[in-house]
This record gives sequence, structure tokens and C-alpha cells, in this order.
Amino acid sequence: MARDLPSARARPAIPSPARSERFLLEQHPAGTITLTITAFSRPASRLAVLGGPFTRMVQQGMTSRYLRALDRL
Repeated sequence: MARDLPSARARPAIPSPARSERFLLEQHPAGTITLTITAFSRPASRLAVLGGPFTRMVQQGMTSRYLRALDRL
């Protein structure tokens, strides 16, 4: 059974014309649960492009937070 979880996160302060996040939670017949997080964005300005390395670091930090939260479940 797979279920898409709604994403309530919105960051209007960060300009990005193309952004998507998907959280897919799957419960397998054996009882295991898999969470797949898919996200992409395209910078809207040169300043956002220059912040690329910092942005990737922030995204990796958020992914780590998601994974730590799952470990606590």
C-alpha cells in the first residue's frame, strides 16, 4: 500500500519558479515501511545560483533531520 503524504512546507521567501516535493510512504506486506522523499528545484535568480553550494548543504541537513525523525518512530 502506498500513500502520498501532503507537503505543508512552503517557502515563499525563496524564489523558485520550479519546485516540487513528494513524500511517499509505503507499507509492505511483511510489515516494513519505506519513506521515499523526492525534491527538486530550479533557482530563479543569479543570486540563488551563486548560493548553490550553501543551498545543497541546507537540503542535505533537512534530509538528515527527516531521517533522524524516522529513526525515532
